[in-house]
Amino acid sequence: MHSDASTSANSSTEDRPDLADGERAPAEHGRTIVVRRLGLVLGLVLAIVLYLIMPDDASHGAKLTAATAVLMAVWWMTEALPIPATALVPLVVFPVLNTDVGFDDVGGSYGNNIIFLFMGGFMLALAMQRWNLHKRIALAIVGMIGTSPSLLILGFMVATGFVSMWVSNTATAVMMLPIGVSVLLLVNKLRLEDAAAKGEEPGEGVDRTPMRTIRPPPRCGPTSGPP
Repeated sequence: MHSDASTSANSSTEDRPDLADGERAPAEHGRTIVVRRLGLVLGLVLAIVLYLIMPDDASHGAKLTAATAVLMAVWWMTEALPIPATALVPLVVFPVLNTDVGFDDVGGSYGNNIIFLFMGGFMLALAMQRWNLHKRIALAIVGMIGTSPSLLILGFMVATGFVSMWVSNTATAVMMLPIGVSVLLLVNKLRLEDAAAKGEEPGEGVDRTPMRTIRPPPRCGPTSGPP
């Protein structure tokens, strides 16, 4: 009864475009909350222990850097804090606990060219996923070269080489990731349908579980058609 009520409540909030994304998000499971709280404490404990057990000849800056790396790794894996907040931990830790490093020194590292290079690639990949461009490209690749593994590899090589002529190699790799996943899911679906039509068992490496349909996010503002 309680699970049915929570499910209906979550579905009712997800169908309301007037709410913010956080308000429309489904409720978190109790296990997830426990893991995050344990990760929050475990990250701090491991960071302190690592700082204390490091050799005495190591400088304070080296110890602090290693401890901060462990802290961020645990918090990132357990999502004890939101990942963007975890990424800002050095911006607070180093200026406060190390007098030799200023706020401007740490903040300048976030403006590195490599950071913006990766950020641009991620933005392009998210934009492709938002408008299903990666699925269109995947359909075009499969439609032109078929579902043979060797031809698929050739198609990826050609597509990656073409995109890298106009975009950096790092951004190209990030952009090709959702395209590759879409191609694999599409090929898996086609092989399942082909095997079902022939009454045969699907070949090796084919996932027999049906693909989940990803529901697009509701649009904000008035819509002209029915929901």
